[in-house]
Amino acid sequence: MNEIKTDFTPRFQRSVRIDTDFDDESIVSSFVSSETANKTLIEVCNHINNGQSAFTWTGAYGSGKSSLAVILNGMLSHGNASIHKKSISLVSEDVQNSIFNTFNSFSSRTVLPLVAGRENLEIQLLKKLLKLHKSSQKFDNIFDLISEITQTSQLVIYVDELGKYLEYANSKNEDIYFLQELAEKANRSKGSLIFIGILHQSFSEYSKSSDKEIRDEWAKIQGRFIDIPINVSVEEHLNLMAHALSYDKNEWIENDLHKSLLNFKEKLKKKYGWISKDNIDRLYPLNPVSALLISAISKRSFAQNQRTIFGFLNSVEPFGFKTVYLNNLNIQNFNYSPSDLWDYMYANLDTSIVNSSDSHNWITSYECI
Repeated sequence: MNEIKTDFTPRFQRSVRIDTDFDDESIVSSFVSSETANKTLIEVCNHINNGQSAFTWTGAYGSGKSSLAVILNGMLSHGNASIHKKSISLVSEDVQNSIFNTFNSFSSRTVLPLVAGRENLEIQLLKKLLKLHKSSQKFDNIFDLISEITQTSQLVIYVDELGKYLEYANSKNEDIYFLQELAEKANRSKGSLIFIGILHQSFSEYSKSSDKEIRDEWAKIQGRFIDIPINVSVEEHLNLMAHALSYDKNEWIENDLHKSLLNFKEKLKKKYGWISKDNIDRLYPLNPVSALLISAISKRSFAQNQRTIFGFLNSVEPFGFKTVYLNNLNIQNFNYSPSDLWDYMYANLDTSIVNSSDSHNWITSYECI
């Protein structure tokens, strides 16, 4: 009889919010490391060591940017803390060495995780920093306050949903020059001030409704930041799905009576060298073709990357993965096929797809089928 894992990690059922989830060990424990995550953290460290401390992480919805910020924060927490030990264990040895060599010189650290909203970000940051830093001096200027904090402590500022503030600033014709000042202060700080802004697209994309002069100005301001794109590959998607399913790879062998999967793996590996045959084995009972389709679907305009993938794997909606699986527990050689995936999309995503840029292709496909 097939067995399904019913204790699906809660993190895969919701978005990560950095201002409330930073110290949540369950969030850290559910993190699945990837080459993109490791490369991003090493790149951050390399730039800090070369005098650049202001960053933007840009990636599509659900691509794991906020989760990565939680992991970085865990690694920067006290060395004896359990969240530190867990976070460090989830990244590569190269990342561990880079983090230690880059941040070890600071014995004290102040961390501000902030989720931006449709309000003035400079005022929002000032209010939050005043709560974190107790001083006898009165501060009306955020840069004076930062200067006092960084005299005795490293200050790390994470701003998630930075795009919401940019949308607000664009709608109010508000100047965002303070972001340029903040980036320049970080880049002159010798690592005592680190700023990481997390957003979905470039600054200029948020000012599309403004004239060219303002768009160019915003692009110039983003140029003060080192922009690191967060783009998860198909290979990483397959690894994430295999991790989430957590099945014994031998189960595919037991259910591959006609060696169809074996032949498919060999041909796929021969054509695409990056494919991991081990990951494909671990996908059981998800048909590998379905897995590759889900990876592609997750990057479409109506989807949200990893969030879509894990939402699908945990879905009990009509034709969802868990629903179909539980209905076929006693059927030998069962697998969640591409036809099951089509039924799931039609039953649950039809409206979203019809209202997206993929509507024409979707309607054409439906008519053909």
